[in-house]
Amino acid sequence: MKNNSNFIFKLSIAFILILSSSFLYGQQIINNNQTETIKLPLKKIVRYFNDFNYHYLSDYTLNETKIDSTTQNNNIITIYFTENKNYKSTIILTNLDKYQKTLKQKTFETNILMLFKGEYNAETLKHPIKPIINESFSKNGKLKWKIKIKKADENLTKLTFIFDSFDKKHKQKFITNFSKGIDDYFNYTIQQIFITENFKRDVLNYLANSSKSDATDTVPTKGN
Repeated sequence: MKNNSNFIFKLSIAFILILSSSFLYGQQIINNNQTETIKLPLKKIVRYFNDFNYHYLSDYTLNETKIDSTTQNNNIITIYFTENKNYKSTIILTNLDKYQKTLKQKTFETNILMLFKGEYNAETLKHPIKPIINESFSKNGKLKWKIKIKKADENLTKLTFIFDSFDKKHKQKFITNFSKGIDDYFNYTIQQIFITENFKRDVLNYLANSSKSDATDTVPTKGN
């Protein structure tokens, strides 16, 4: 009987650990690993990215986006980016229904959307009158990205766009920046992150502009 009780207890603990792990920061990142195959040879794309940090800008879409480093493993080239937006980096929603409705609209101003859970902090719980949580707000900050580039054919290249802020090197800094210091009443935790296709679109536009400049001899830009 005692052995059965110990087994049930251990099983319960294991279940709780599995359940709680599903709600850890960043366990749900939706629409990541976006792929695109474009009609440009690999060598040209590499050249365009080599010049990325030095090009003139026509608007703010990639104004503060810089390449940090480039690595190569076998036939895959990986380029790492930092996007330091001086306007909206993300839209944060604390209402699940509003979050789901926003996703259905499919038109986004920012590169990521986040669903937060907000709970009263210890100080707020002491007061009889409780504030109402803000259902939607925006926040600025640095976003990390990486693009994996692989030759698909002589004139075709496959690009995979990955949100990289939850890599081990960046995760804690990202969580601190985006979930701390929002207000004095709530403790916030990240429940879900949705990656929009804005970053992919902006980079593809940059590559298209660079390709056009080869033919017209004009200065390529990072803008649309």
